[in-house]
Amino acid sequence: MQYSQQAEGSQVGGERLGGDRPKDYGLGDQLCHCALLPATRAQRFSVSRASFASAVADWFGALDIHVDDDTFDHAFVLKGETPDLVRELFASAPLRERYLRDFEGQLHRRDDSSLLGDPTPDADPFELSVPGYVDTPERMHALWTLFVETLERLPDGARPVA
Repeated sequence: MQYSQQAEGSQVGGERLGGDRPKDYGLGDQLCHCALLPATRAQRFSVSRASFASAVADWFGALDIHVDDDTFDHAFVLKGETPDLVRELFASAPLRERYLRDFEGQLHRRDDSSLLGDPTPDADPFELSVPGYVDTPERMHALWTLFVETLERLPDGARPVA
């Protein structure tokens, strides 16, 4: 399988990688693991850690997708076009445990079109974006492993476009 890692401005083992800032994500340092998958609206979703803002949104009635694991459901905000797909994606208890231990940033499969057009009309990016420095090879490996394991659980994850 071909996947890419972008470590613009990230730091591993004390050495600075890439340029001063990410090329696609504005100012600041960020790690991004990316794969292009066939454009499939029904498979778009996002995962992020729960925060105060998500707790307030929940109180106002925002609906998250739950996987019937109280610890995981309280720790993460899952959104998606197809709730059953997201539940199936996180049906693995070992994967959920790994997320609880290692996950940072935001993971999503999204439509990358904008007012200026769609740079990849037949593909959707699948990305794990982690703000800040990734300061150890172990931490980078843990994030890469989460990215790949999640990607492989997607129905078309084994068939990246590029």
